[in-house]
Amino acid sequence: LHDIHKASFSRWKGCHREKTVAVVATGPTLNDYSQVKGVPHIGVNSSFLKDGLHLDFYFLWHYTKEWCEVLKDYEFIKFFARNEKNAPYEERFPEYMVEQNHAYRFFSGEPSWEIYPDIEYHPLMGFRSIIFSALHFAIYTRPKRLLLVGCDCSMNGHYDGAEQNSFEDNHIIPTWVKGYKALKQFSEQHYPDMEIISVNPVGLKGLFHDMYTESYLDAHPELDRETCEIFDPKAFESQ
Repeated sequence: LHDIHKASFSRWKGCHREKTVAVVATGPTLNDYSQVKGVPHIGVNSSFLKDGLHLDFYFLWHYTKEWCEVLKDYEFIKFFARNEKNAPYEERFPEYMVEQNHAYRFFSGEPSWEIYPDIEYHPLMGFRSIIFSALHFAIYTRPKRLLLVGCDCSMNGHYDGAEQNSFEDNHIIPTWVKGYKALKQFSEQHYPDMEIISVNPVGLKGLFHDMYTESYLDAHPELDRETCEIFDPKAFESQ
């Protein structure tokens, strides 16, 4: 693990100091987000297919052939999981796909829920979603602000209308919430100078610094605009 993680991650340790970084999941609220210019974006799963969204880094845990065949045409930095021990055979990445995508490899701590500061020596956090691996890497780069985009933490489907994968374990949402709470506790202990901002929160409302886009508020009149802080992309643009 140390050899692989050192090769995969060491060059990006602390590379985003004093910067804002966005981690992009695939919840429906992604449709209400306009990309902040000059901010590194770290995506997962189908986020790279979102029109108008440009990624800098990308994480994938399950081998999905149709995604991997298209991914090779994208220039962002890719990380594919070493999941041989805890994934069905058909979900393990073929080596030729790893080579075609020039992907780096990583280990996830799933099903362990430990979070370690030094990801060169330990697996990335699990909590049954690839978003946590991306978040763990993001805080390793030491941003000043971390934007959570499309991290709905709900079973409301995806930004592209695709249905949510069914889970045999109906406790998946509480597991995700537990992961985000663990992330908050971990960041407050180790990186108290980092602010985490949840853009258009759904299942994470009240956990981090909540901000809302105008389009999301327009679509949700049940929310009191007077009490909602507006997310202005220009305020986060890299100078």
